[in-house]
Amino acid sequence: MNTIIKLIIFTIIYFFILLFISPVIDHFFSTLDQDKAIKESNLQILSEIILQLIVITTIWYFLHGFLSKYLEHILNVKM
Repeated sequence: MNTIIKLIIFTIIYFFILLFISPVIDHFFSTLDQDKAIKESNLQILSEIILQLIVITTIWYFLHGFLSKYLEHILNVKM
């Protein structure tokens, strides 16, 4: 298989995993409408957004460690 095609497959797999995992993580946090309804301050809302980004980044970091080894082995591509 051509290296370009392997890298495209690699990228598509990463994209779809992030596409499916991000909303799951998003549902662990409250919505902006809920935050406004309970009258959270802007600082509390900002801290929740930052925490959400940290959680997504951490999960993505660990997934990258697993996926890169797994996909490199299957597709015979080096990252």
